[in-house]
Amino acid sequence: ERLEFLLRQRGFSSEVAGTVMWGPSDRSNPQDLLQRADAVQRALQTPEFLELARLFKRASNPVVEHLGDTGARGREGEGRELLTHAAEVALSTALQEIAPQVRELAARGEYLRLIRTVATLAPRVDTLFNEVLIITGDPDVRNARLLLLGELRELVLAVGDISHCAPALAASPR
Repeated sequence: ERLEFLLRQRGFSSEVAGTVMWGPSDRSNPQDLLQRADAVQRALQTPEFLELARLFKRASNPVVEHLGDTGARGREGEGRELLTHAAEVALSTALQEIAPQVRELAARGEYLRLIRTVATLAPRVDTLFNEVLIITGDPDVRNARLLLLGELRELVLAVGDISHCAPALAASPR
């Protein structure tokens, strides 16, 4: 509560404060918290952030429903050998390429670049959802697909749980 109060005192909206107070990032580091809040505030009305919010929602909903709040945390790469559809392979490959860069950006506090970088995955996520039935009858394949989406969700959570920005995004002009 003290850190959320600090964010509100610095002029960040309740949505931005709520966003950065959630996620696996170190919430006890005020400097990191301020950097993430500043990036979210600056990115909030950009096309990249809108894409990121959309893909986060698409990925997060089935992951949380079937794997719980912890999603794919600590399970990176699990079940990838079961992913054979071109859309699955494309997203998996892109995640493997982008994840180290995203972790490095987070470590350096470059959250605006992180947002832009992860948002580039939106077309691959769209293709996956358009071409692949995530919740399939084969439990092993279903789990592998959910873990793939969970890895994407974890990359976004490096900034915070951007679903808290939904009210601000709904009010934004399109």
